[in-house]
Amino acid sequence: MVYIVNGDCTGLKAALEAPMPGVAWQRCQCHLQRNAMAYVPKVVMRKQVHDDIRGVFNAPDRHEAGRQLNVCIDRYRKFAAKLAE
Repeated sequence: MVYIVNGDCTGLKAALEAPMPGVAWQRCQCHLQRNAMAYVPKVVMRKQVHDDIRGVFNAPDRHEAGRQLNVCIDRYRKFAAKLAE
């Protein structure tokens, strides 16, 4: 099995899928965290956003990760709509 982790380079996922159908792909957690900070409207919110995203990644299973992600989306929808998207 091939497993690819990258920073969400445009077209890379599709390019990998052509010669290796079913390749496992994951967005790089470090790059996702860095990119998310561009959508945090206040510097004082950055630590909380970072910790919330880290909590999603560190969830014990997929169900809990989804639950935590939904909590985060609801939390930031009003104050950081682009982040919540």
